[in-house]
Amino acid sequence: ALMDLGRAGEARPILEEALACSDALEDPRHPQRLSLLATLGSAILDDGDPATAEPLLREAVAISRALRERRNVHGDDFS
Repeated sequence: ALMDLGRAGEARPILEEALACSDALEDPRHPQRLSLLATLGSAILDDGDPATAEPLLREAVAISRALRERRNVHGDDFS
């Protein structure tokens, strides 16, 4: 909601905390982590810091590719 309102700077610390919690509790390839990485990366990018956003967005893409590949090979459903 904050992102939709153009308030990426306010969303950033909340998303960082959510990602830290996810990292502590979930598999690093979990779809929830993928979503948090992509959203946090977008918030940081919208906040004008592309150098910090890039590794997060690259990690999100890598996880997405791995999940897609696993689904194609094993027929897994991560929902």
